[in-house]
Amino acid sequence: MENILEVFNIKDEYVLNQKVFKKFFYESENLKQYQKNLIKDYVDHINLIAILKPNIINIPEYEDENIQYLEIAIIEISLIKEGKEEEISETINKMIQYPIILFFKYDESISLSLCEKRLDKQTGENNIIEDILVLKDIYNFKNIEDYLISIMYLNNTNLYKYYKDLYKKTYALELSREVDNYEAISKQPLEILQESYDILMKIDRNILSYKNKIMEEIDIGRRVDLNIKLKKEEKKRTKLFEELKEV
Repeated sequence: MENILEVFNIKDEYVLNQKVFKKFFYESENLKQYQKNLIKDYVDHINLIAILKPNIINIPEYEDENIQYLEIAIIEISLIKEGKEEEISETINKMIQYPIILFFKYDESISLSLCEKRLDKQTGENNIIEDILVLKDIYNFKNIEDYLISIMYLNNTNLYKYYKDLYKKTYALELSREVDNYEAISKQPLEILQESYDILMKIDRNILSYKNKIMEEIDIGRRVDLNIKLKKEEKKRTKLFEELKEV
């Protein structure tokens, strides 16, 4: 966390480290029971590290009829066990109205989650989830140093563009995990990066599914057919990363 706090240039007097009590989630009528169980079973404790406000980072707030970026919360969650980071991120973002930069800690690993959300026009709450991104064990990414340097210079027009730029660069970090081309990838529009990420996730799911089916299949003919499908998905994956090298 120290590296991240340095990157966001948060002075010591603005570091809060305030505990967020889990009963805030347990007792909420806005959460379903499985979401409350996620907090009980997977979360050890939650800390509000800091709140990025216009007067702290000298970036104006932003608000329109669809979105509200008045301040950005930095939250750290210590996990009891791994495996449900995306679902926990959704739960936290449903309950906390601010845009959130969310960190998960588990043993020596630190993961990062960002969430795009918008205002619910019926309730006025800033909790309609548009997209959730989770990068596990970010300090093991080979381009992490380039990433940390790049987010020292996020778009400071307003807090919305600041967060969106962080979002874009975080997608670029994920997509550059197998190609040494972070700088070029990070200049691509967010929509292109999200599309490439979605394609990659679909390919990876297919590859895992075919591998599992091959292990369980006893018929030689069907194993051959599954292997052919697996190779096709692996070629798609290779092609995607080759295209990312060329951006």
